[in-house]
Amino acid sequence: KQMPPTPPIPMLITPTQRMDMEALKKSIKRIANEEAYYMVIDALRPESPKFAHACHASHLHIIDKKKPDVKGLLVTLLGIEYLEKFSKGGHAKGGSKGKKK
Repeated sequence: KQMPPTPPIPMLITPTQRMDMEALKKSIKRIANEEAYYMVIDALRPESPKFAHACHASHLHIIDKKKPDVKGLLVTLLGIEYLEKFSKGGHAKGGSKGKKK
């Protein structure tokens, strides 16, 4: 008896298809440097060992958010140490806006 044909595998929808990549690039370049953008893009390739982590981070911080948290995405994917080292001005922009002591 012959098995029924296997249904076609649906196309993989990657996070890059659900994000405004030009806006993401501009936002990342305001916070850090262009290298950070390319590191994020590299992590979002389906062949990347970091793909699952990058997908989760994209959904957590960017996709379908009224106000995407680009800094949160960078910290999740690259680490706070990278962000502090390569951010504009030598330290991460943003953070709490509480009173200085």
